[in-house]
Parts: sequence; structure tokens; C-alpha cells
Amino acid sequence: MPRFYHIAAASTLLAAATVGWARPALAQPTTYYDFCWTPATKQLVYVSAPFQTSEPRSALVADAFNAFVKQQFGYSANDGQCSVDLNATVRDSKRAQVLKQAQNGEVTPVTFTYTPAAAPAPVASAPATAPAVAGSASLDPGNLKDPWLQKAKDELRGSKGYCETNILLHRIFDCDCFARLVFQFRVAHAGQYRQSNREEGTGWPGFSNVLMAPDFICTACLEDARLTKYVLDKMMENSYPALQAGRTTPEKVKARADCVAPKYIAEFKAHPHVFEEQGNWNRASEGCRAP
Repeated sequence: MPRFYHIAAASTLLAAATVGWARPALAQPTTYYDFCWTPATKQLVYVSAPFQTSEPRSALVADAFNAFVKQQFGYSANDGQCSVDLNATVRDSKRAQVLKQAQNGEVTPVTFTYTPAAAPAPVASAPATAPAVAGSASLDPGNLKDPWLQKAKDELRGSKGYCETNILLHRIFDCDCFARLVFQFRVAHAGQYRQSNREEGTGWPGFSNVLMAPDFICTACLEDARLTKYVLDKMMENSYPALQAGRTTPEKVKARADCVAPKYIAEFKAHPHVFEEQGNWNRASEGCRAP
């Protein structure tokens, strides 16, 4: 079953208005039944509560939803979509299907609504280029030469995007730092780039392979403040049922987080691999009593 994390989120609200021109006799429905979601096949899935809107264009609603999850949760994959239906029954059935598809991931319910603006929608323009990865200009290319050097540089934004949408990485690392680590790994493993007649066979080994590599060492990206926040946030999430039931208090959860955090940081610095993160957590937690 999916793991639901309760997150209070402000709804997206665009300025409401009515258009002064009279509608034709055969007017379109004025109420549509919507919900929005990010791909159910990913590890972390955002699913909105059902809502109603007068906007019939699903693309406009999806654009607002993508902006919402990026602002609220830092999710910037821009791959959310919205279902705009004529009745609640169809909408609710589709939403149930999405939740079923996402049952092996972590589903985060969000509160999102959409109210169309009065002004006509602007002409769509080409999406803005993602900002450059911080610090990329000073990266050491080692002995890597073009075209492989350029290929590694081209991958920087993709590495950052992978980090930003990964359920764990964006919480424990600054994603600019992660992208720089991947670049340095590519420099050290230049011979792993493969050319193929098939597009899917060309390129570097995938990020999941990088994360499992013994020489992908994350020490440079381990920030005490970020890891401390991660420990507290994770413990609050894990303790949510107990908090709701009154079996513990936020103060007790924080006290345990204050105990675990320095141990977790020390363990991570002693075992600085992504694939060791869970072990680091387990060892850090052993010496601190549950709230």
C-alpha cells in the first residue's frame, strides 16, 4: 500500500473573473471535476484532492499544478497532469486508478485548486532553459577531452534534475553539489561512455549505477544543517500517526531527532555512500529512545 504523508499546502489561486461577452445558447458546462497528479510510476507521487473548476482546458490546470508542486515541494520535473471531467464519478474513478498504480511508491496528498483568470491565456512560449548548475564553471575536467567533456557538461542539468525529483537525494544533498559530484565521476570514468546505433544504448551508465559505485563518495556534499533538518523532518513524518493519536508529542520527537542527528551525520561522514544511507540511519537511531 502507498505511504501517505500529510502535508498542508496552500491552494493555488488565480484571479477569478467572468467574461463580459454573452455565451452562445449551447454553452459548455460551467463546472468541471478535476484532480491532478505526477507520474504514478515514480518513487514519489503527488496527488491532489478532488476539486471543481470552471476551466475546461486541462493544459492550463496542469501548468498551474506543476508550478504549485515546484513552489511547495521543490518538485521541478514539470510532468504533472490533470483530469478535467464532466462529473465527479468519472473523476473519482480515475483518481482511484492513479492511487492504485502508485501503490509501490510514496503518495503525498496535496490540496490544490484552480480558478481561471479573467484575461485570455497568453501565447505559449518556449520553456525557459534551466539555470546553470552552481559552481559548474570551475569544475576540473581532468584529462577528459571533447566531445566527451562537452557530453559531461551537458549532463549537469540532468543530474541536478534527477536529484531534485529523487525521493531521498534532494533532502540530503544540495542538488547543485550532487550534479558536480556526478560530473567528477564521469571525468574519472570517461571510458564508460558508450556509442551505439541505438539511441537508448548511447551514453553514460545510468544514475542508479553511479549511486551504487564504491568510488562515488559524497563527502563534499554532506552539510550538517541539511542533514539535521532531514532527520527532524523524517522523524516527524514517521511519527505522524503517533502524533495524531496523542501517543507522543512534537517536543519528544524533536528531542529524539536532536539525539539522532549528530550520530547520523557522523555515520554518513564515516560511510559516505548513498547506498549506505539506510545503514547510517539505522546505526544512528539505535542509541536514541523512541519518543
